[in-house]
Amino acid sequence: MPILKKEDFYNSYFQKDKTFEYYSKIGYTHNNKIFYSKAATTNKQKAYAISLFPNYFHSEVLKSSYNIKKTVQKNLDGFAVLTNGYSNINEYLQNHLKPKTRGPILRRIKRLESCFNIEYKLCYGNISKELYDTALSKLKEMLLSRFAQKKDSTEILDKWEHYEKTTFEAIKNKTASLFIVYANNEIIGISINYLIKDIFIGHIFCYDINFSKFSLGNTMVYKLLEWCFENKYSMLDMGNGDLEYKKIWCNLKYNYEYHFIYKKESIPGFILAHLEILKIKIKNTLKYYKIDKAYTYVKKKLKGPTIPNSNPFFNYTIEPINPESLNQLEVTKIDFNKSPHLNNIKKPMYDFLYTEQEHIDNLEVFLINENNYILKGTKKVKKVTFDL
Repeated sequence: MPILKKEDFYNSYFQKDKTFEYYSKIGYTHNNKIFYSKAATTNKQKAYAISLFPNYFHSEVLKSSYNIKKTVQKNLDGFAVLTNGYSNINEYLQNHLKPKTRGPILRRIKRLESCFNIEYKLCYGNISKELYDTALSKLKEMLLSRFAQKKDSTEILDKWEHYEKTTFEAIKNKTASLFIVYANNEIIGISINYLIKDIFIGHIFCYDINFSKFSLGNTMVYKLLEWCFENKYSMLDMGNGDLEYKKIWCNLKYNYEYHFIYKKESIPGFILAHLEILKIKIKNTLKYYKIDKAYTYVKKKLKGPTIPNSNPFFNYTIEPINPESLNQLEVTKIDFNKSPHLNNIKKPMYDFLYTEQEHIDNLEVFLINENNYILKGTKKVKKVTFDL
């Protein structure tokens, strides 16, 4: 048995609902309510290094047996919404978001629901294996497309086998949920969430990047927060990641801490815990001078792309044309739902629906050649030209 045991609080507790032998009490920082309480027990382990402990909690260890040292994890901010003090999502929006921010979010939700037949589904406690497999496959596909677009990688995909194996049972056990957004029966947005007591953790968010005009990320947060209010959850934790939508929605920005816990009588435990503290201080110094970012950038460049760009966006122009000129063009009407051209044409199609406020059932698509299409709604006709 190693003298020092390393654990990730987020993955150990929020994902696996683990109990701890060293924490006797965990409570909320903002209201001092007890979140976790257990008679701490001792074992043969001399020391622990705990990472990703959110500081919206405070903690206590068994003081007769353990010492604890804490330090902040630099450059790793978390974002959450506290629902206490608000009766519903509309009240939260009115009080937290400025009109110039609130208005566009609500308009885009309305636009999405007017352009497509939208269904929202939260699977919690019950899900068929068929739907689960379909949703996870689609989520992986969307993550690949998103990070190919960003020319970046994600550790989520590195751990994909873990999510596939564990999430189904977690949903059935009500420690996880799967939120799905459908447009005309097609999955366009998914999130994997964890639920621990009165905390709802939005862990993985992703949506079809062809719907970028509709700001699906904000729509998904809106619907999840709405569910939290309706089901009496005190917090929607959106996790770390300095993303714009998290900044917009959060009313609590928090840090993560390292906790170094060691037995009072253990000299090896004391030495190893303090060596870990020294390592973290060095890492935090490197982060302060942004040396870690330079190292990560060089490492990625040397390693090369890890995600194939399997469905890139092609540059295109879209311009209005006279509806009468459509009769003078040699075009072929296509069923875009079955067309091999669908992947190419999706983005301009959905942009057209958004801009012209058309429902997809009223959209007609005509093929001129592989680089040129016509989009026809009830009001306007536009020509799409791809720069291939």
